[in-house]
Amino acid sequence: MSWLRGSFLAAAFAAASLAVASPADAHVKRQGAWPDADKPVTLDLQKTPRDEALRKVADAAGWSLVVKANLPQKLVDLHLKQQPAGKVLDLLLDDEDDDYVAKRDGTLVVIEEDEEGSGNPSDALKGLVIPPIPPIPPVPPVPPVGSVHAAPSSTGVSISIGSDSSEVDEPHARGKDRTVMGGDVRIAKGEIARDITVFGGNVDIEGEATGDVTVFGGNVRVHEGARVHGDATVFGGTLALAPGAKVDGDVSALGGTLKREPGSQIGGDVNAKTSDSDSSDSHDKPRGLVMRAGESIMDGVRLAAVLFVIGTVLLALAGRRMESLRFEVAARPMRTLALGLVGLLGGVVVLIALCVTVIGIPIALVGALLGVLGMFGAMCAVLSVVGEALLRHRTTNQYVHLAVGCALFVALSALPWVGGFVGLITALAGIGTLVATRGAGFFVKRNGGGTPYRSVPPEAPIA
Repeated sequence: MSWLRGSFLAAAFAAASLAVASPADAHVKRQGAWPDADKPVTLDLQKTPRDEALRKVADAAGWSLVVKANLPQKLVDLHLKQQPAGKVLDLLLDDEDDDYVAKRDGTLVVIEEDEEGSGNPSDALKGLVIPPIPPIPPVPPVPPVGSVHAAPSSTGVSISIGSDSSEVDEPHARGKDRTVMGGDVRIAKGEIARDITVFGGNVDIEGEATGDVTVFGGNVRVHEGARVHGDATVFGGTLALAPGAKVDGDVSALGGTLKREPGSQIGGDVNAKTSDSDSSDSHDKPRGLVMRAGESIMDGVRLAAVLFVIGTVLLALAGRRMESLRFEVAARPMRTLALGLVGLLGGVVVLIALCVTVIGIPIALVGALLGVLGMFGAMCAVLSVVGEALLRHRTTNQYVHLAVGCALFVALSALPWVGGFVGLITALAGIGTLVATRGAGFFVKRNGGGTPYRSVPPEAPIA
């Protein structure tokens, strides 16, 4: 019975403690002019320090925040959508041992420690008289009780803050993945999608994308008020951000251009050539022309260096095949250009057809990679023929011919309008030589026999 009396005494003591501490359950007091309805905020944070989370809430609500209290360091996860900013502030400041006061004057919010409510609860127990405990009859054993689950909150948002881990669950729709090949995608205002992947099409986002946006051979437009929570990547296209558009992750435009309007927000890194609409002042035009010319020269130098390295390797390891490509360019230049145009269009059609099925996508990627490598090798053959024509047989060193052709390529690439045309002609001529020689002899007729080359034997001299 002694242990039972001890238990009753402990229960009475705990009840008295809770009764005394109950007025301080509200750990945050508000003072000043707080509106009846706070501005709703939407946040998505993971493993974020509490002071950083408070700053994010203040930015989203349009507050100027001053923290004078010594807040314990804790990590929080926030997944909020259209929740009152004041409620989120109360939940972030909800500590078991500390009380705070939130004072507001207009948009200025000051957080201080509540000295009146943060006293030691044990001081309130002084002078408390506990009546004598009467004898308690024996109590039958209580059957075990199953686990109790807390009822879900009516607001749809639950937040738990702790020093080790924190979780915030928000049961809102994250949308479905959108994958399209050869078509356009439009996310209307109010619509939510997750990851968006498009091959050969454009993307217009007026709503929200909770994942990444990736487009191959197309353009992306993020309209005013739209948001991309992940990364936005464009290969060979334009990425346009309207005023008020927001991308939380990284932004990349590989082989394309980023058009960023004033007022747009990017949370991560930027890997793209920007084309801002507000950079067209008259005094900046000469500088812009010089910078663009310098960029063109550097691009041409880099490409020519790559072609020279590839060409020297191929001349050393595949001399016969390079000789067949050189002969085809020198003998039939116009036919080579025509075959290059046909081959380019046919290759694009084949890649799109392969991308229709899941199995064909890796085949298309491997084929595209091999095609680019083959085109570079054929371009080396074209530049070598051009260099030989300029030197007029003064030397028979093919490496010198290739170096002269690459130098001319760099010089012409730096010229406005002409540089792009020269690059296109060189690429088409390279593709045409591959078509005419059946991939420099890699694709041999099974029923024809004889030489694998379509034009002339590789031993034939170049006229």
